[in-house]
Amino acid sequence: MAKKQTMYLETSVISAYFDFWKGNPPQQRYTRQFWKEIVPHHRVYISDICLQELSQAQEEWYRNYLDILRDIEIITATMTVNILARKYVSAGIIPKNKLNDANHLAIASLHRMDFLVSWNQEHIVRPHKIHQVIVFNRSQNIHIPTIVKPSDFL
Repeated sequence: MAKKQTMYLETSVISAYFDFWKGNPPQQRYTRQFWKEIVPHHRVYISDICLQELSQAQEEWYRNYLDILRDIEIITATMTVNILARKYVSAGIIPKNKLNDANHLAIASLHRMDFLVSWNQEHIVRPHKIHQVIVFNRSQNIHIPTIVKPSDFL
């Protein structure tokens, strides 16, 4: 039996499942289809950073998030993750005020995820940003996850 590929879900994917605040029905539809058809066939991870970001939501929303995440493994951000995240910021890949986005990228890279899945098209899933990550990670001999949107799997 083939080994399941790994994927790290960035916070935007989790929040899009319910779409409480964004008002983007197509994104929610893609996310739910992705969750139903793709997630079960992968080893899926989130991080304590995702949980911290999700905890900023209303209590009822947060409980809903936790419910869909109950079977997903949680990675704890380490000092090594924080150091790499700051390097992404210093290199101009991620803006200084978006350190959590850099942390998500660092977690997926350092934990050698096959995929980093995100709806964050401003700072993560953007061709120019992806290229910068590839060049930077390659220069540092760091694993390069495939950075995609949930809809890319469908």
